[in-house]
Amino acid sequence: MEGRTSVANNSSTTSAVKVPTTYVSPFSKPLRPPIIPKQPPHTIQDKLSNNLSSSSSQNTTETSETVVQTAPEQVSHSFTIQDKLSNNLSSSSSQNTTETSETVVQTAPEQVSHSFTIQDKLSNNLSSSSSQNTTETSETVVQTAPEQVSHSFTIQDKLSNNLSSSSSQNTTETSETVVQTAPEQVSHSFTIQDKLSNNLSSSSSQNTTETSETVVQTAPETSFT
Repeated sequence: MEGRTSVANNSSTTSAVKVPTTYVSPFSKPLRPPIIPKQPPHTIQDKLSNNLSSSSSQNTTETSETVVQTAPEQVSHSFTIQDKLSNNLSSSSSQNTTETSETVVQTAPEQVSHSFTIQDKLSNNLSSSSSQNTTETSETVVQTAPEQVSHSFTIQDKLSNNLSSSSSQNTTETSETVVQTAPEQVSHSFTIQDKLSNNLSSSSSQNTTETSETVVQTAPETSFT
């Protein structure tokens, strides 16, 4: 009984002693408060943004001044770029049109009246030039190369009915030349006469009789052909 009472007395005495709340072991380092560095009033990001804003404002002013110096006609923005381009194109196209029209008047004064179309003008010019060229080539064929008489009639086939009279005259002249220079080509006169029109049937018959007589005198061996 005495032992139990002593244990109880010890427990009562120990409970009365106050134990400190923070216990620091001898092996652990003492805790120190964290060191907070002093921050500047403006951060790096703020400085960068300020620098960029100032540089962008400076660049903007410089570019605007440059535009005014290089292109002063673009100061008024009331018209759009498309309107300006259309006006420039219209003015350039009008200038080109006047130049070409003047050139046409100088080179071909007969084409001043625009009542006829270009196709009609070309057809008229070609018809006049073709008639002149046809007469000249027919004469040239007779003088230089009598053996090419057959080619003159292919040209005459393409001519209009208005040139039928001139083609008949050229045909009679070339037929005589063929008889004198190359009697061995009498067979070609028949192919030429076949190509003539019905209107020239009378003249072709006369030419046939003349060439046949000439062939009998100069080259009787070619009459069979």
